[in-house]
Amino acid sequence: MKRLAIFTSRPSVHNTLRYFALKRAFTALGVQVAGGPMAPVEDALQVFCREFQPDTILELDRSRQYHGHYLPDSIVHIAWLVHQEVAEKSPPQGSQLLYALDPSFLPGKATDYGAKRLDWLPAASDPHHFYYEEHPWQWEVSYAGGMADAHQLPLLRKVAQSNLKVAFYGSDHPELSHRYQGRLDSPQALRQLYQTSCLNLHPGVMSHFRALDCLAAGGVIGQWLAEENQDLFKPDLHYVALSGEDPLDKMAYYLARPAQLRSMAKAAAAEVAAKHTWQQRAVKILQDWHAITSSTFSSLGDPA
Repeated sequence: MKRLAIFTSRPSVHNTLRYFALKRAFTALGVQVAGGPMAPVEDALQVFCREFQPDTILELDRSRQYHGHYLPDSIVHIAWLVHQEVAEKSPPQGSQLLYALDPSFLPGKATDYGAKRLDWLPAASDPHHFYYEEHPWQWEVSYAGGMADAHQLPLLRKVAQSNLKVAFYGSDHPELSHRYQGRLDSPQALRQLYQTSCLNLHPGVMSHFRALDCLAAGGVIGQWLAEENQDLFKPDLHYVALSGEDPLDKMAYYLARPAQLRSMAKAAAAEVAAKHTWQQRAVKILQDWHAITSSTFSSLGDPA
């Protein structure tokens, strides 16, 4: 791999940050990188390929089939699906390398998707923006995310109605409006919230971008709803698992034990730094690229 184009699925603050994090990681490995938060389409994509001449394109939440005949056959396409709804709405096809943020996103084998290799690849955190620091806590519980859905709302409603010192950020919801603080779009603001909250609520898998950023910064996650499909982190060592019992009782238990929360924060931040940075994801992708493009790779299938 000499010239890599990287595109995310849509322009946003977080996708722009992910693009530059990936660009730094691959550049450090000697790969020339171009691209941005959104891929050019059709004729514009052909012009981009003629001008930059990439040998590989890496896209988040988009497979090769999206581009049809506009993407030259000589270019290796890598798709990394980071949102389950994307995989469910339009199963990927045609990308030589195919990754899913969680194994449940893409059941089956590589050949089911026309890929040479299928693997799960967790999100990553950027140490440029999310790094461990210890600060006095301002909030007992916080939540930063999108509009709460029907599955998330019951716990958030309980927390909002409690006597806990709570801050909610993201998309407002009528039942949570009295706890709503506004939006947080910058990594600096998110880092500050993670580091100044005893517990940061996360209704999803621990391989998610937001979860890894929180842990990297020294925030402690209170996770619920999602069933873990990987053994990335251990409950009660790296994060607080709120499912399976009264979540408010579990929160109260840890809020009464600040030393345990601090110890958990340090252990989780060290684990992210050791295994879950963008540099480590770039190394993995580059190794897989070499495997599928080498003359010794003889058949379609999954990694042994």
